[in-house]
Amino acid sequence: MYGNNKDRKCTDSSGPPIAIRYMKENLNRAIDCDLMTSLQIEAGNMVRCTQTADRKEAVKAFMEKRSPDFKGQ
Repeated sequence: MYGNNKDRKCTDSSGPPIAIRYMKENLNRAIDCDLMTSLQIEAGNMVRCTQTADRKEAVKAFMEKRSPDFKGQ
């Protein structure tokens, strides 16, 4: 129905690159890890995302009702 997920690629370059990188890492590790390990890795990556300048930019852009300008920082 949806095709092979391995063939899908994230091509939206306007998104937050750090968060996208962590999402890809989470998905790739989930194939080989048990559930608890995957959840621990994902939780750590989520915390790291909240500490980026891109997260601050996303919140600021939301409050200002504009599109964010992500820098990958």
